[in-house]
Amino acid sequence: KRLDEAMQCYEQAIAINPRDQDALRARKNLSAEGQLGGGYATAKSSRELLKDEEGQAELEKSHRIHKSTDEISADLAAAEAQLTATPDDIDALRRVGEMRAIKGDIGGALDCLEKALKAAPDDLKLLTSVTDLQVKEIRVELDKANKLGDDAKAERLEEKISRLRTGVAKKKAEVHPTDLGLRHALGVLYLEGGDLDGGIAELQKSVKDPRHRLEALLHLGRAFRAKGMHDLARGQLEKALEVAGTQHARTLELLYELGELSEADDKVADARGFYSRILEVDIGYKDVSRKLETLKG
Repeated sequence: KRLDEAMQCYEQAIAINPRDQDALRARKNLSAEGQLGGGYATAKSSRELLKDEEGQAELEKSHRIHKSTDEISADLAAAEAQLTATPDDIDALRRVGEMRAIKGDIGGALDCLEKALKAAPDDLKLLTSVTDLQVKEIRVELDKANKLGDDAKAERLEEKISRLRTGVAKKKAEVHPTDLGLRHALGVLYLEGGDLDGGIAELQKSVKDPRHRLEALLHLGRAFRAKGMHDLARGQLEKALEVAGTQHARTLELLYELGELSEADDKVADARGFYSRILEVDIGYKDVSRKLETLKG
């Protein structure tokens, strides 16, 4: 009976939060124990007795999980009552919004957090929370579009997500203009959104930060290549290769980029050189073997 009660509690916890790994793992363990048909009444070994004690511990844990859920609901009700009394209170709006999000009410959470953000537009934490929830909401529609094969709608939704993320990154960079990590993140988002010049401008700042120098050089090389500026692209990629050395995870990727760039410029000998260096380390890397065979001809 106790195992049944524990299982019911876990099912309730999982229904509230399907991603609750503790509850999922405990349910699995409890299910396996139930299949043994043991317990104190039928235990025949110390191992079975131990399993029954573990089952009791799981039962107690399940009650704590369920109580926690009840507490969240009670806290939410209290917060909503406070919000009713003070509808323009930013802290109350934030608290209700965050708790609604925990319970999976994305629309209700956004109602509160967006209102709070209007009152405090420079609050970066609020801005991030609102954007994350907006993206989550859009991804639901994106999944539906993908399942229906509506590529046009899926593309529009992807672009919308990109604009939202770029907006947040831009705001953060404006508030903290000397933070090169934020500049780097903004530059990458600009490039992903198709704004090559905007991305290059930000990455040329973040390249001064040793933590981001390699990635910034790689992205700059790709951006200049996309603009048709192959000499500039080659310079950035060669600098990136110097930073990476021979053992970095990015080394083969950089050699491949330089090989493709050389091919595009009809520099066959250079291309073969870069591809051969890859082959020395990983014969199965992408289509390098085929490229070398083609270049030999």
